[in-house]
Amino acid sequence: MKFEAHIERVLSKPDNRVLLNNVSFRVESPGVIWVQGDNGTGKTVLTSILSGRAFLERPGFTILGEVLLEKDHQTYDVRRDTRAFIENISYLPQKLASSLLAIHFQDDICFSFEGSFPRFPGKDTNEKHATIIRNIDQLNNNMDLWLHLKKRIGEASYGETRRLEFACSLCPHASVLILDEPLSGLDPKWMKQILRDLQTVADNNDSILVITSHSSPRDYQIAPTITINLQNKIGKPGFSTTLNHVLEACRTRPLKCDGSISLSQFEVERQERKIININEFRFQPQRLNWIEGSNGSGKSTLLLFLAGLLKKSWRRRTKINGNVAGGPFEGWPRLAPNNENRLLLQNPYRSFIRTSVQEDLTSTPDHVKEGISLHWGDLKRRPSRFSFGQLKTLQFLLLPLDTSVALFDEPLLGIHSNLFPLLLDALDGIAKSGRYVIATCEENIINVKKYVKDTNILNIPQL
Repeated sequence: MKFEAHIERVLSKPDNRVLLNNVSFRVESPGVIWVQGDNGTGKTVLTSILSGRAFLERPGFTILGEVLLEKDHQTYDVRRDTRAFIENISYLPQKLASSLLAIHFQDDICFSFEGSFPRFPGKDTNEKHATIIRNIDQLNNNMDLWLHLKKRIGEASYGETRRLEFACSLCPHASVLILDEPLSGLDPKWMKQILRDLQTVADNNDSILVITSHSSPRDYQIAPTITINLQNKIGKPGFSTTLNHVLEACRTRPLKCDGSISLSQFEVERQERKIININEFRFQPQRLNWIEGSNGSGKSTLLLFLAGLLKKSWRRRTKINGNVAGGPFEGWPRLAPNNENRLLLQNPYRSFIRTSVQEDLTSTPDHVKEGISLHWGDLKRRPSRFSFGQLKTLQFLLLPLDTSVALFDEPLLGIHSNLFPLLLDALDGIAKSGRYVIATCEENIINVKKYVKDTNILNIPQL
């Protein structure tokens, strides 16, 4: 089997900005293609083209080039044979489709297997079903999904959902596996597990892996067949423009928050399972409050509680015990905090709800929008036309200046490590303007005290 691409250029619509330029490779199975690049360099655009998904809908870009898959003495062209091409490819996107948020983990795994039913080995239907059941059991054991099978995907943490998506991407026994940032949002324990599984796929199956990442393959001890470096130096100026405006706006509208928000004997149970247990902790104003924990430790649940945004459906299954006082929580639980506009979500695609990013940024001055557009293109585009990393930073512009509590769920998620100092400096600057700033991160991902000396850290253990 051979997989090859010769992409001369990819241009955005309607402004004809160059998104990709001169990407070419030819790989025989088994093989590993490692695509490396900063935020905004076109990694996700490339994976959508290589997987054929860009040709199923009207993409926001023009593609000059070809992608071919040669298998069993047949050659499939991604334009001419789009459906047949896609049937041979399994794709792990960086962002979860909103249509999956209401279904259960178990359903998603089964849908993935059933969708690839014709490719499963076996002489008859019963034998194929037996193969499906064995593979589901193996995936549940490897990915530790047993505790989450009855959980709705929309209620799971980002890391738990990424493990589910990764398990599903391995299900179909496809000829080509395309994984867009497979390690994003995972703590080190699951990074190692997924890397072992990827290595097993590369060694044992006659397949081709395409993996995108911000990092070098040497960082993960992977030896790819081909490494593609996407060079596009527009990322950092776009980040700087956004964050500098937010910092300047916070400095011109400083607040004075007194006292700390204290948690005492604080416990959260969901479906009779304890997920958070904090004996004593104080969130302090004018300091960066940093929450660390592994996947599924309850970091996002704690932020939703602090924002007063726990959904009614969650509250029926969630019990909260303990004492909370200080700041906007005086009078809790009789008086719930009204912080609905203060939480910047883990998934930025769920923060931008209008037909274009520009419509969401109504309070952002025109000269700032023009500065961002200079680096990232027209803000009149739909949110789905921006990269994950770009939207993570544009989220900062959604922060109301009159808010006293700024909550950031995984602000470093999907961001290149060389931009961490820029983002952490922005968070620290917002705190120094007199606000409460509370942010989460996977544990052991970053030593935040290396960049921000005056940091208040809460570590939530996995229960």
